[in-house]
Amino acid sequence: MRRELGAKNARIEIGGDPPDAPDVLWRELGSGWRIVALFDGPPSDVEEHRARLETLVESFAGLATGVAHVDQPSGRIPVAQALAASLADLAARAGGGDAVVIDMTSPVLWGSSDASRDPEEDVAAALKAAVVEERARAAGLDLAALLVAGEGSLGPALAKAPISEGMAAEFGREIRAIRRRAGQTVRTAAGWRRYVLVARSMTVARRLVAESSHPAHLRESVHEDGFGLLTRAFANIYLLVIAFDGPFSELHAEAATLHALPRIERLVLSLPPAPPSPGGPDGRAAQVVALRPRVKRRK
Repeated sequence: MRRELGAKNARIEIGGDPPDAPDVLWRELGSGWRIVALFDGPPSDVEEHRARLETLVESFAGLATGVAHVDQPSGRIPVAQALAASLADLAARAGGGDAVVIDMTSPVLWGSSDASRDPEEDVAAALKAAVVEERARAAGLDLAALLVAGEGSLGPALAKAPISEGMAAEFGREIRAIRRRAGQTVRTAAGWRRYVLVARSMTVARRLVAESSHPAHLRESVHEDGFGLLTRAFANIYLLVIAFDGPFSELHAEAATLHALPRIERLVLSLPPAPPSPGGPDGRAAQVVALRPRVKRRK
């Protein structure tokens, strides 16, 4: 926190009156906790520093609970939260809408700068959403706007769209399925737009892996109207993906990535292994097969 804000010191405190000195910025964490950054003098751009503090703190969703109930001997932030904070910092530095870590084949979403994501969300759900988004874009529909529409207004909105009745019904089913797969997170229009953007970026990154002759060394960028991404492979199987909703400076984003990647790699490799999928290799639900007892034959 000190390094990112250029502060002289930073601390987490509870109780008492919040500081009001001109050389101090603070942000409420909840449950009576707050994070405080102290500077050598009043920051040159208070609003910019306050926005930066806001971005950093939001990436530590649940931090106050973790502080109040520390169950680790060292009291350090859990690895998953530290990874989310590092990805949020990278996304902010690179000018991207979000930064995620996935791998080249599994449905596991290893890390995201979006702290509002439901823990049950995975890459498989995002890839399905990206397919719908591509079809919606081809039909001239704004998928994010439809995703935020209430159940009572979704049908009328689709009915007004320049698509057939059958296609409108199909989009309605697919939009409801995306909402279910996205878990319990309540999203605004901006939140759904961010979700759709990242889903598209994951799909494109996986496609680049499939097309690459050396996926373990993948290092690619994409620049399109209203969309961009920078992806970089690390540790042989993982992909760091930064999603952009418009033009971006590849040089600037690459510099931010080079700075952040060593820490992100260490954190990812420190994560516990993902739980096994409840389904079989073909995606169907696993079944328990009863084995018959072996019968000895008489000679």
